[in-house]
Amino acid sequence: MALPKSASLLSAMTLVLLTAPAASAAPSKATPSEATVTIGAQPAVIGTLLEGFLGFSYESTHLRTGEFDARGNYPQLLKNLGPGVLRFGGNTVDKDFTTSSPEALAALRRLTDATGWRVIYSENGAHLDAAAVTRDVAAVSAALGPALTALACGNEPSSWQSKGYRPTGYGADDLPADAKRCLDAIRKGAPQVPFAGPDLASTGMLPAYAGWAKGKIGQLDQHYYAISGCRSKDATAAGLLSRERASSAAGTIGKLSATAAGLGVPLRLSETNSISCGGIAGVTDGYASALWMADFLLIAAEHGAAGVNIHGGLSGTYLTGALGNAYSPILADGEHHHTAAPSYYGMLLARQLGTGKLLEAKVSGGGNLAAHAVRNADGSTRVLLENLDGAAATVGVRPGEATGVSVLTMTAPGLDAKAGVKIQGASVAADGSFAPGAPDHADCPGGTCRITLAPYSAVVLSTAHAATGQAPVPVTASPTPTAAPSPSPGPSTSVTATPTPSPSSSATAPHPTASPPGTGGELASTGADGTELMALTAGTGLILLGGAVFASQRRRGSHRRA
Repeated sequence: MALPKSASLLSAMTLVLLTAPAASAAPSKATPSEATVTIGAQPAVIGTLLEGFLGFSYESTHLRTGEFDARGNYPQLLKNLGPGVLRFGGNTVDKDFTTSSPEALAALRRLTDATGWRVIYSENGAHLDAAAVTRDVAAVSAALGPALTALACGNEPSSWQSKGYRPTGYGADDLPADAKRCLDAIRKGAPQVPFAGPDLASTGMLPAYAGWAKGKIGQLDQHYYAISGCRSKDATAAGLLSRERASSAAGTIGKLSATAAGLGVPLRLSETNSISCGGIAGVTDGYASALWMADFLLIAAEHGAAGVNIHGGLSGTYLTGALGNAYSPILADGEHHHTAAPSYYGMLLARQLGTGKLLEAKVSGGGNLAAHAVRNADGSTRVLLENLDGAAATVGVRPGEATGVSVLTMTAPGLDAKAGVKIQGASVAADGSFAPGAPDHADCPGGTCRITLAPYSAVVLSTAHAATGQAPVPVTASPTPTAAPSPSPGPSTSVTATPTPSPSSSATAPHPTASPPGTGGELASTGADGTELMALTAGTGLILLGGAVFASQRRRGSHRRA
């Protein structure tokens, strides 16, 4: 499987395979179908995958646990994902949170110094004590310094009435006054720190908030869960991985992004995950969650999100004694020791893709395929394909002038496996570090490389660096990661891709014209119709053949199935 010596600039390609054996999937009589994925020689740039895109969201009361410190392997688990953002808020911020102790803030500062991560810190907005908020934000700002990227007030005010925090009749028109009172208290204690909000669970109150917020907020924070798990636990892995679910996510995030653009600020999904209210055991804590995570992160990036914060907790329950924790990417398994859950590997895969310009991709044919592409600042291009079907597929790759590909493989014992996930034979080590094995190589006789994808699998292809002709190497944790830029009260500042040779990715998920708002304390997605598919620019770009079905094109906002 040696890479032919004739590979030229922009021709060598890296292939990352996420695979789970067919035996773990539900029985399927489906047969492999032909499909084509095309990225033209001059594809449309549809967005940017930013450094600092990844993040976690935790309950505010978890700051009291002592886990957020530069001790144990948690800092390394953060560093593996590059510089990111920790958000503290959630239901507990409005329930019984008041202030953070000096010891907790000092520990958090040690963690941010050690990792390059930054913090979104929330105050109790439902039970506002203005004087206490002013004192607390002053202490937080002094303790965290430049690591404090934004301050927020409250959590999901759309549910305050149902929780008894507001009287009957509380609605969208009442939210701006609450937001103003909290913002005024914050400005007295930390006048230079950007304000973020509104952290809504659904979109009903968003227009009223947006009408008030222009010129006052530095970042639009919104919550999103793919499926509601608060009233029903009957969701399945197949449903989670469906293209209908992806289409709804793309449409909803695209609308939120448009709202943020109208305010001149970036959009951050400050609390998000697969299935709300702790997830579902057997679905969100297995290998399926890794496939969903990688796909969802790229969908969010392509459709305008500047960052995401995956919600959960480090312990067995993210709300003390109330809800299970079947969806957190990182879990404590000892004092200051943590383990990477399958969904963490989905985030790690996204980090392997790096940063860059998101490119338009065209998918047509049969099966159930998601396709995403990005171009790095160094000129290399990476493409992620996920086979989210129960039938295996043989993928043929015709990478322009290239005559071979290098291959990385991610494996798991099964689709529902909670352990044993590996990338190129390597798992996250006990000390939190991660280093995949050296890539394999495949020849491409006749100009076509053929690789068989197992059911529920994914591939990433990369061209060589434009300047060197060498394929990018896997991304590992940097000892001195650079923090992502902070939100600002004014228009969002564009961020360039990192100059270091790291892979890049993008989401080419469906982008429907409408997506219904969620109910019951979350922004849920239930599917929507698509619109006309725009043709790609023809050229000498990548032509991928294999089991695929989903075409996702985003040019001037039009998308449909192919």
